Amino acid sequence: MLAEGYLQGFSTRKVRAVVEALCGERVSASTVSRATKQLDGTLASWRTRRVDAQTYPYLIGDAHYERIWREGQVLSTAVLWVMGVGANGFRDYLGVWIGHAESGPVWSRVFKNLHQRGQVHYLRNVLSKVSTPTRQKTVLAALRDVWSAPTRAVAEARGQGLVDSLRASLPDVADWLEETLGDTLGFYLLKESEARRRLRTTNALEREHEAIRRRTRVIRIFPNDASYLRLASALAADRNDGWAMRRYIIPASPTVTVKNVMRTTRAA
Repeated sequence: MLAEGYLQGFSTRKVRAVVEALCGERVSASTVSRATKQLDGTLASWRTRRVDAQTYPYLIGDAHYERIWREGQVLSTAVLWVMGVGANGFRDYLGVWIGHAESGPVWSRVFKNLHQRGQVHYLRNVLSKVSTPTRQKTVLAALRDVWSAPTRAVAEARGQGLVDSLRASLPDVADWLEETLGDTLGFYLLKESEARRRLRTTNALEREHEAIRRRTRVIRIFPNDASYLRLASALAADRNDGWAMRRYIIPASPTVTVKNVMRTTRAA
């Protein structure tokens, strides 16, 4: 009850008051702190869990700022969130991360982390099928050209051109690319009207941030990164349980994996 009260947004003082009223036992602030820290192992497992049990055609990333004691002072610290919308139309928080700012390198670290928790990198898979460094560079450049296409139709045409160019010299690679390359074009799926309506902005995630801030305002300043991650992870995991009861998008298109969405996003 100590831990749950804290996670639901009660201050340490209120948690102590409730426990004392219900149980007739006085508890100290350090007792509440120890109780909440017992959740760290479970919540760390949640943040590092595999995310390839299903495919996620859509990822939404956004950040907000919290006041956290870091480096000997209170700093406005970026908290980065990624929400995935599964091929089944349901959404999930995939994780929460802390960074010094909402910058390109920090977001890169976030997506690399998601890669590590997902499937084998598509490029690594391709290049493992090509023997010489020269040919690997040629295939790599051609794939980047495919992923930089302005439309899916152009990307598909470039992909077919790549397959045709490899047919004589690397037939196995050509066959594999022909079978799998289309799955890496997931970011073009935003042409769907419902997906555009739902995902054209980060409004959904920003509303979630407001709900989270209502909880974090109770604490105002977090003593360290771990204390914030503890609360944020628990809130996100709890939100996932609620989202499991209601579909967010009605699926209407072929799906792609998390790794493919991230790969094509980074290529773009």
